Amino acid sequence: MRITCLPASVAVFALTLAACQPQPSPTPAATPEAAPSALPEADAAALRALLDRWQQAARAKDWPAVAATYTEDGMFMPPNGPSVRGRAAIEAWFKAFPPMSEITVTPGEIDGRADVAYDRGTYSLAFASPAKGQPASDKGKYVVISRKQADGSWLIAIDIFNSDVPLPSSKP
Repeated sequence: MRITCLPASVAVFALTLAACQPQPSPTPAATPEAAPSALPEADAAALRALLDRWQQAARAKDWPAVAATYTEDGMFMPPNGPSVRGRAAIEAWFKAFPPMSEITVTPGEIDGRADVAYDRGTYSLAFASPAKGQPASDKGKYVVISRKQADGSWLIAIDIFNSDVPLPSSKP
């Protein structure tokens, strides 16, 4: 019995070992995903306009307008806290955030396919520190994933950002 299983065991081991070997990467010309961008310029322009609308609404502290830039079930993922899902919850999060005196969002790379796209960029903001009531600032990076709607417009589906500013030291 032991001898009959040995060839099968060797074959399984050989196949497993072969599967674990690094595979050569396809050449960029052979991979459609490696194309410079499949996102039409009109869509990229619409995504920049969406981001500008978000930024203008945030500067005006128009939280319903900020929330309207997200899909109904959009997800906002701020640092140091839980994810926030849905327009109403996103609006409530912004209303509860310390008052911002300035916010600048700078898009970087924008790309995507058909009905989904991403924007990777940077942000900076100034706000009143909740602990001290004095001015504070933050800067960092973000990734926004947007979905094209049935009417051809774009809305934010997922928004995540994180700070480049180190946390204060816990040492005295």
